[in-house]
Amino acid sequence: MVEVSLIESILDVQFEAITSYLNDGGKLQERGDVAGSAHAFLSAPYGVYKTQDGYLSLAMGDLMYISALLEVNLEKYKEKHLWFEFRDEIRTLLSDRLAQKTTDHWLQLLQEKGVWCGKVLNYQDLDQIDFGMPMKQTIENSDNKKIVTTRSPIQLDGEILMSRKAAPKVGEHNKIILETIIN
Repeated sequence: MVEVSLIESILDVQFEAITSYLNDGGKLQERGDVAGSAHAFLSAPYGVYKTQDGYLSLAMGDLMYISALLEVNLEKYKEKHLWFEFRDEIRTLLSDRLAQKTTDHWLQLLQEKGVWCGKVLNYQDLDQIDFGMPMKQTIENSDNKKIVTTRSPIQLDGEILMSRKAAPKVGEHNKIILETIIN
């Protein structure tokens, strides 16, 4: 038997922030004021940046190396302790530069030079990827309406869980359940 709690699963995804909160006097971590600050505990350049046609994620890396590749002058931030302290300012400067060209342009330039980065996928992009296993399923509700949705991420003994039935409407099976309990 396998049991999975959804609340425990989503809390586990956030374990770093929750652990910090629980061990730091209940203080919430600052993520920075610039949109795309992806992690409370990492300095610039880490984060998500808008490009001319989408978004680019940058992992942690040597800021001076990355800024040189991007042709952004960040010389006044060359001391590593400044990368965290001034991450909002740095991210703003990087954002301004990355917005000037396409995601593919930056990917080619940065990945060729060993910088950890990737294209941020939207749902349409994601839908085009072959994961080697079904990620979607078509279910049918009690009104015989077909709905395409994601499947359960849980596998039992290596078997992917799929269903053809949608969740019931509120109260839809009350009569059957009550009859089963009473009899």
